[in-house]
Amino acid sequence: MPYIIAVLALIILGTGYTLFQNSGSPLSESSNTETSITMTETGSSTDPLVTTTTPDKTESPTNTATEPKPNTTPSPSNSNNPTNSPTPAPVTITPTPAPADSNTYTNGTYSARKSYRTPDGTYEMNVSVTVQNDKVTDSSLSFDSRGAGSGYSKRFTSGYQSQVIGKDLGSINLSRVSGASLTTNAYNSALADIKSQAS
Repeated sequence: MPYIIAVLALIILGTGYTLFQNSGSPLSESSNTETSITMTETGSSTDPLVTTTTPDKTESPTNTATEPKPNTTPSPSNSNNPTNSPTPAPVTITPTPAPADSNTYTNGTYSARKSYRTPDGTYEMNVSVTVQNDKVTDSSLSFDSRGAGSGYSKRFTSGYQSQVIGKDLGSINLSRVSGASLTTNAYNSALADIKSQAS
């Protein structure tokens, strides 16, 4: 029984103390206020009940994020870029000189007239020769009226072309064609004049 009374007394005392603390007295309020003011003015930080820790707003939080590094991977070379490709060496084209003209005689048609003596009198011969690359490509001749009637002139006319056409002009020197020696000599003389003209 005394034990129960003691427990009840403690309960009553505890309840009263709690009510007293909650209601508060004017003295205790002023005392607490004065204490707070004093602590604020003195800046004492020894009382854990009135000490507050204000985070430093000027100090920026540490940024733990890592900034991305710039892309340092070299870009692939452009094989189509003409500046990267080797410049081909210039090709020098040397023109081939035209072969020198080795012809002795100038191409063309030349003519000459010769008079020559025969036992029947003086005959006159007209000779025409066409030259191409030093070769005789054509030849013709004619006589005056007296020479045209001579048998020697006719035989020479019918036989000389085979010894002239297709031959080199510089090498032609006829020798008594068809037995007509005087007519052959007259032709050789006219041909000499033609060679001089064509040179």
